[in-house]
Amino acid sequence: MGTNTSYNSHRKSAENEELRNYIKILENQLSENEKRYKLIIDNVKEVIFQIDAAGLWMFLNPVWTDITGFSISESIGTPCLNYVHQDDRQRNQDLFASLINREKDYCCHEIRYITKDGGLRWVEVYARLTLAKDGAVIGISGSLNDITDRKLVEDLRLESEKKLRDFAQAVPDISFIYDEDGLIIEAFGNERLLARSRNEHTGFTVHQVLPKGDADHILNKIRRTIVTGLAQYEVREMEIRGTKVFFESRTAPMSYVVNGKRTVVSVVTEITERRKTEKMLQLSYELRRRSDFLNDVVNGHTVVEKRAMLFAESLGIDFMRPLCCCLLASDRFTGAGTEPNANPNDYQILKNSIIAVLSDEPDYIIWDRRDDIGVLFQPGKSAELSNESGLELACRLQEKIRCFDAQLMVTIGIGDVQTGAGSLYKSFSQAWSAVMSARCQGGNTEGIYHYHNIGIFQLLAAYGGKESAKEFVEEKIGRLLNYDREKKSDLLATLEQILQNSSLKEVAEKMFLHHKTVVFRKKRIEKILGVSFDIFETRFALAAAVKLHKLNEVM
Repeated sequence: MGTNTSYNSHRKSAENEELRNYIKILENQLSENEKRYKLIIDNVKEVIFQIDAAGLWMFLNPVWTDITGFSISESIGTPCLNYVHQDDRQRNQDLFASLINREKDYCCHEIRYITKDGGLRWVEVYARLTLAKDGAVIGISGSLNDITDRKLVEDLRLESEKKLRDFAQAVPDISFIYDEDGLIIEAFGNERLLARSRNEHTGFTVHQVLPKGDADHILNKIRRTIVTGLAQYEVREMEIRGTKVFFESRTAPMSYVVNGKRTVVSVVTEITERRKTEKMLQLSYELRRRSDFLNDVVNGHTVVEKRAMLFAESLGIDFMRPLCCCLLASDRFTGAGTEPNANPNDYQILKNSIIAVLSDEPDYIIWDRRDDIGVLFQPGKSAELSNESGLELACRLQEKIRCFDAQLMVTIGIGDVQTGAGSLYKSFSQAWSAVMSARCQGGNTEGIYHYHNIGIFQLLAAYGGKESAKEFVEEKIGRLLNYDREKKSDLLATLEQILQNSSLKEVAEKMFLHHKTVVFRKKRIEKILGVSFDIFETRFALAAAVKLHKLNEVM
């Protein structure tokens, strides 16, 4: 009995010693594992973290302090979102919430963290949901990788690419490298000039990206450059994205060989605006040359003889065939009624624009006068020209001007159809008389006025401006004009209305005056002039004097 008890006791003691040794071995292994784990954690270049389900830091390794400047002790137990840049917090919170709600297994994203000194660091966050054995959510664990340097390099690269793109857009050229079969090896420069995007050019042949006619032409130029070894230069019009564009190209051979094939470089510059400017200069020169000649004729400074007729033929004018003239006048051509500081160049720019708009038909010739625009109408030899044709012309001109500027008020005078050496002078003088008659009527003179319809102004326009006409005006209404100047009154306007209307009642209504006021003014005018309106000859003479006076004012 005693022996068995002693044996059992000895055996139990041995088992306990063995257990203690085993536990010690496990403790040593655990300690070594913890040391290795700590060594790994402390030496990784990333922040290893754990947060609980409420978003509070549970664990952070020392890299956290290296990146943010915050110590681990002051960070543990604080909300992780406190360290995230304000603009990135909502996105970070939404992604972590998707993990907590088990909508995702993991997430990876880039956000900015705030450092202790107020700076910013870009970090790449990798996070995964942490669960207990029973499946309950413990929190989120993962890593934070500092990618600030990478982001800076990336930003510099993006900025550099942006500058290069901006430079390419600013430079008017685009360059191509072609092989001898028309394959586009490279396309770089101003992509706006390409028929398609740069990626849709590189690696394709000219026949794949351009219409056949243009592609054939470019391929022939490439091969001609390679065969001759000489640079080729040309100006060509092409359609790019539905728009006609002028290009200037310089194609030169290269020593560069691709897949055994010789190559050329072609530098292309858009010159559409330059061509427009050159065309405008040419048109301006031709307009000035044409205008000088026609103005000399209508002003009586040039006698239409053989030499003048030959020059007229070079302009497309035949004085031996019927023609008629129109005169286009507007206050906006001269700046009348505009602000004192208005730019005079604006008036000429407007006139030039109107001339350009009206110059697209072969049947009439436009020229520039100092304050107006002249139009000579002479259709083809088989066409019949009449006064009705002149009216149709004026209507076409009026419609074109309204389409260009609906607010522009233009007075159009039309002369009769004339033939012979003096035809231009006669028809233009009549058109001028029609405009003058319209202006003498006062108010809005926009519209079309034919010489045939201006009545007494046909005579007055020829008579106006002469010394005898001025004497006639002075004799008939000079005292009234002086009275208006001295008293700053406007009895002349009342006189004009009395002469134009059959009764003083009508005058009062048109002038918005009381009938007695008109009667008083009539008596005052008769007294000043020493006449009676009851005599027909007196009324006629006064009417002629008033019209001559107004005509001389607008001439």
